[in-house]
Amino acid sequence: MTEWFRIKFFLPGLFWFFCCIGLSAQVSENEIESLLRRSTVEGYKDTVLKIMGDQSYPPYEFLNEQGQPDGFSVEVIRAALEAMDIEYNITLGPWSEVMDSLREGRIDLVMGMYKTDERDKEFDFSIPHFISSYAIFARKGSGITSIKDICNKTILVQRGDLAHDFLKENKIGKRLIETRDAKDVLQRLSAGEGDCGITARFQSIAQIEHEGIKNIQSIGPPILQRKYCIAVQEGNYSLLSELNEGLNIIKTNGIYDEIHDKWFNVYETRLFTWRDALGYLLLIGGPLLLITLISIGWTYSLRRQVTSKTLSLREELHRREAAQNQLRINELELKFKNDRYEVVNKQLLAQNQQIKSMNEQLVLAKAKAEENDRLKSAFLANMSHEIRTPMNGIIGFCDLIQSEVSEVRRLKYVEIISDNATRLLNLLNDILDISRIETGQIDIQHEWVGLRKMMEEYRDFYAPLAHERGLGFRFYPEPQWLDLKVLSDEKRLGQVLNNFLSNALNNTFKGTITMGYKVMGDEVKVWVRDTGTGISKDQHEKIFERFVQGRNNPKAKQSGTGLGLAIARSIVLLLGGTIGVESIPDKGSTFWFTHPIKR
Repeated sequence: MTEWFRIKFFLPGLFWFFCCIGLSAQVSENEIESLLRRSTVEGYKDTVLKIMGDQSYPPYEFLNEQGQPDGFSVEVIRAALEAMDIEYNITLGPWSEVMDSLREGRIDLVMGMYKTDERDKEFDFSIPHFISSYAIFARKGSGITSIKDICNKTILVQRGDLAHDFLKENKIGKRLIETRDAKDVLQRLSAGEGDCGITARFQSIAQIEHEGIKNIQSIGPPILQRKYCIAVQEGNYSLLSELNEGLNIIKTNGIYDEIHDKWFNVYETRLFTWRDALGYLLLIGGPLLLITLISIGWTYSLRRQVTSKTLSLREELHRREAAQNQLRINELELKFKNDRYEVVNKQLLAQNQQIKSMNEQLVLAKAKAEENDRLKSAFLANMSHEIRTPMNGIIGFCDLIQSEVSEVRRLKYVEIISDNATRLLNLLNDILDISRIETGQIDIQHEWVGLRKMMEEYRDFYAPLAHERGLGFRFYPEPQWLDLKVLSDEKRLGQVLNNFLSNALNNTFKGTITMGYKVMGDEVKVWVRDTGTGISKDQHEKIFERFVQGRNNPKAKQSGTGLGLAIARSIVLLLGGTIGVESIPDKGSTFWFTHPIKR
């Protein structure tokens, strides 16, 4: 029986077993939550919640032309509180005043705040109702291409904003120019002040289009992503529970989707400008004007002919009759042409209507496909979590059985069970990482990592495994950078290095495996080289895609799932680096990635 056959029938059994357990657990949790809700909900029925937000943060929250609070976050908080039958009062002001008001207890909540580790120590946050990305904005032709280019630059940033905290915490930029809001950042940058600015990507692109700014563009991928939540004072769990329930209600009944489409789909439509009107006028009016000029010219010519012919009354009458007949013919031709133009116009209108209907169907199909993809990713993430617990139990009990059973045949069976359970657990971990990446839930924890020390730990683990297979193992750190430290996520960085080393070990049958690192300017290059089976050149780009395996050697100990390198590429990109491979079939491969250095 093949491994696939075992997995195929083993996973569905585990799935239905844990669905039953999850259902019973959910019933108990729902009953407990209902009791807690009944004990706290009455506390907000007779009070008016004081709510504040940023007055200059479109499209989330801003003062409209009538001076009233408006925006995506304003409508979300209104819908959530009205679903819970709670009265409220919303005011907007400068962001620094909003933060101080919540700290000092003058208000009950802030309708929109990005959740960070530092803010989480000071406030409590609801479930997120949006995930936003921050990006670098610079003038065109500035030469700035990524975050490593702005370390010694003058940067414009909104005072007290998430980007302001990020730059100060990571000591990025030679000098920070604090502004009152994101719009001020873009206007001052466009006017030539500062080298670049860092603001929320979506809002800034919309602001650039609205203001008609031509000399600013977004640079590179997002430099950070954060969840946009409702913030309350630390320890106000009862209010937080009400807010979370209200948000869940409007997400379930479709009100949240309507609000989202209202505020974010508007930037996807194209405005009908005066240039479009001029184009249509020339397209339709041009032929009509030409026909009119021809008709006028022809009539003028006929009149000249009639006037010039004075030889005899009969000849003049004949000529006039001929001219009248010709005029009638021209009128009929003109009428025929007008009828043809009307038919063509009707056909064009019908085609435009058909195209509009097809576009609407495509938009609905795209939205449905995206929702199905999101549900699939969420399902995989949840199931991966649920299955990992029993798999760890299986592996643990296999270890206990191995320590107590002495019969060789049974020990072999237990070893097979343990190996397959471990491989299945690794597969589930890969699926969980892919799901987190797709749903934007993967978090990067930045800390100072000693690169040489981390790589020595992996050397100590893999070197004995290589020696057991008759392979050499070498580690080459750069001598002048033995104490090199990078600001990164050690767990994710190690995950990429472990994938490189595991692939090298599984596909090398003679020779040596080497690894090392080298500093190149503002980044460090980490590499793992083997003398294994190698990869053909046409596979160098494809192996970093999901479910693609570049090496398919029958001698390999494990074939893999094709997810490891795809996850590694996503992690490296999130860390601000690049990834690649150099390989020759039957000669070996060198996998490498780069990582920025902060000094």
